[in-house]
Amino acid sequence: MARPSEAWFWEARNCWATTVNGKRHTAPRSIGPKDKKQAQAWHQSIVDGAVPVTVGNLQVHQLCERYLAWDVKRINAKQRSEMAHNASACKLTRVCATIIDGGKVGSMPVASINSRHLKRMILEWQSEGLSTNYVRDLGSIFKAMFNWAVSEGLVAAYPFVKTPLPRAPKAASRYATRQEAALAAVSEKSGQARLRLSATVPDSHGGASERADTGNAG
Repeated sequence: MARPSEAWFWEARNCWATTVNGKRHTAPRSIGPKDKKQAQAWHQSIVDGAVPVTVGNLQVHQLCERYLAWDVKRINAKQRSEMAHNASACKLTRVCATIIDGGKVGSMPVASINSRHLKRMILEWQSEGLSTNYVRDLGSIFKAMFNWAVSEGLVAAYPFVKTPLPRAPKAASRYATRQEAALAAVSEKSGQARLRLSATVPDSHGGASERADTGNAG
């Protein structure tokens, strides 16, 4: 008997699965056996990805669903970790919820997206106080998705060729500078010289005696 057109939990594989157009798909194992709502959302993303959509009416959130459905295939092929996939999904959800020009990015037609939109998105994220690294992450996943869309024939041309992301802040140096290292070496040599000198100070009988740092006994 054919499986119903919805997600079902595959006990043998310990994951959710669905069959669309005669092809079986398996969900990330991060979707637990009791997470039926999330499993159905995953199933819908697979279904949406299988429906032909012309470039003209494809919206950004639909492109995100297609991209994530493709990313699931990479997980199944052991080319991608579930953790990395889930992180990408969270970032794209954040991107789609971003409001520019009075509307959400997710509702915008893919064909209308250009470098000006990404620049406004970056400015919006920065004005919200997001860290530079996180802003870069959001911009990077958005650019990567469009790069993939070009390879899939969903977008005629990559729109962000001349749209750089904010520079990441320089990490604190883990090593001393040359000047600091030189000063440390001089200080160490000076300390060693003082130790050698104190160890060979002549005693009252004219011989060399070792000085104790603990003071005179008795």
